[in-house]
Amino acid sequence: MLMLAIIMFFVSFMNTAFYYGFRNQSSIIKIEITKVSNYEIQGELNGRRVVVSSKEKLNEGYEYTIKGNFKKETNIEKGTVGTVQINSILGMKQSFTGKITGYSDYVYNSFKQVLGEKEAGIISSVAFGNTKGIDKSEKDVLNEYGVVHIISVSGFHMSLIYVILESIFGFYISTFVALVYVVFTGAQPAVIRAFLMILVLKVGKKIRKNYDAISALALSALILILYKPYNAYDLGFILSYSSTLSILLFYKKINDKLYRLPNLIRDSVSLTLAAQILSFPIVSLALKNFSLNFILGNLILTPFFTIIVVLGNISIVLVRITIIFRCICGVLHLNLYVIQGAINVLNIIALPFLKSTKAIVCCYFSLSIAIVLYKKGYKQFGYTPIPLLVYFMVINYSFQPKIVFFKERYTKFILVEQGFCKTLVCKKDSYKNNINLEYNEEKYLEGNGGLKLGKRSLLYDSKLNKIYIDEGDRYTRVNWSDNFVENEGIYDIINLESNGGTLVLGDKIIVKSE
Repeated sequence: MLMLAIIMFFVSFMNTAFYYGFRNQSSIIKIEITKVSNYEIQGELNGRRVVVSSKEKLNEGYEYTIKGNFKKETNIEKGTVGTVQINSILGMKQSFTGKITGYSDYVYNSFKQVLGEKEAGIISSVAFGNTKGIDKSEKDVLNEYGVVHIISVSGFHMSLIYVILESIFGFYISTFVALVYVVFTGAQPAVIRAFLMILVLKVGKKIRKNYDAISALALSALILILYKPYNAYDLGFILSYSSTLSILLFYKKINDKLYRLPNLIRDSVSLTLAAQILSFPIVSLALKNFSLNFILGNLILTPFFTIIVVLGNISIVLVRITIIFRCICGVLHLNLYVIQGAINVLNIIALPFLKSTKAIVCCYFSLSIAIVLYKKGYKQFGYTPIPLLVYFMVINYSFQPKIVFFKERYTKFILVEQGFCKTLVCKKDSYKNNINLEYNEEKYLEGNGGLKLGKRSLLYDSKLNKIYIDEGDRYTRVNWSDNFVENEGIYDIINLESNGGTLVLGDKIIVKSE
């Protein structure tokens, strides 16, 4: 076993070095464009992911023969090995993946003609992962109810489709069609993982070998990381494997504890809770929030989305048969109407999003370890919640009001901390993924506003350019470094550093540079 581990480590090391060690010396380059967004263009060069720089418009799903140069710029997390600068385009043709994407867009447009853009976007996203027509507000709703995985093709889709196919066509045809589905949906890590696990299970039965789900999961992960080393950094990959492992480890135990519930509800609740155990800390750190509505969301919404998955994928085959396709669209429209009604009901009883912090995740891990040790017979760990509660309160409580000013490029933020409340003041559409601030409440800028801070008040305008602290008998103006203000003696002025600063409001205002 040790020798096998050493061999696998060596193979993984060599494979990663081979992938990221790529260099291209030729000025004539063939590159396939895989992603075009407002921020950057990505492509595939000899099986490696690269960033593409071009003054000319490039189309996703096309293979270009270009004259240019390759610059080595490795980004391990993104999986890019460099940048291709295009000087001139010598030729182009639609790639194999481009043709598949083109057919996916054709099905989406067919839905759009019958049902409209909004419903077509939801159906195409849920059924086969074409997310071009679904907007952020719809994703936020699904995320609130813990079913956002439905709109990105996952192991749920693969398992459902394979079970239906196998019951009709048997092993060989269903396996082939499932492989085609993997390619059609863009070969996402979660789909490949589910396909490989199903394949190992079915082949094991054919050759009369016992099936070990965790071993199959590990094998699929190894294959995917060897295929594309950057998969190990992909959030979708990490969540897919953590939730699947969590289900394998905890589903049966939770199911046994809930034996008094009806079978259908017990299975759904057990599956949902089991998936959360290992994926919760990852989601909390990545998204900086979590929802407690996932049980209700999965119980009520998942059955209706299952109908969309089944009928949406049948439509891929029958889209050219107008009468049948329109009948399917009619059923899907009614189903979406029911889903919207269910969401309206859930909105009435739903709990608000909770902001997650590193302290919460640390407490979660510590409590989980304490529970395991307590069950192993170490009864002293039964008192663990007490110091954890004290730690959580101390680490999250601000004994003195504190204001943190932060600037990300041209966007300004204010974080106000008082007691357990941490309020982020920002524009509603601000991009906050790069903001290394922990908060549990957001206050959006809608004209002039303010916050009460004990005996003081924080006042600001709609752009956070003019910021004042009202101290009762006088005002103190907080000034950004790029906004020079002359002191006319009317108020005191606090000048921030270029990237912001921190004010602690004790008896006096103490300024701390960031």
